[in-house]
Amino acid sequence: MVERARMGKGYSIYRRGSKTTEAPRFVDCSSFVKWLYSKVWVWIPRRSIQQREFGKRIELREAEAGDLIFASGKNSYYTNDPEDDVSHVGMLTGEGTVVHAKNSDEHVVECPTDQ
Repeated sequence: MVERARMGKGYSIYRRGSKTTEAPRFVDCSSFVKWLYSKVWVWIPRRSIQQREFGKRIELREAEAGDLIFASGKNSYYTNDPEDDVSHVGMLTGEGTVVHAKNSDEHVVECPTDQ
């Protein structure tokens, strides 16, 4: 899955609200990871907040390649607590980096997990 995610760099175009059916050409962060998981026959929900709630929380030091990492930001969603919000998701590579559909200027990128 990590190699497939990396193939999105330079190919996939970020478009907020992209449909999963438009992937891998047009993606937002959550449609990108949903599409990646679908390629290995694993169903996950569409939105980042749903994806986080669908999975199991672990510490970053326990994470492996293919696990998802979540962040909050300007367009955040939450279930009950606004302090426990999510706006972005990416896939960990297992090499200290995350591949994610960042924004409409940079599209799909790979960057260190500490950024």
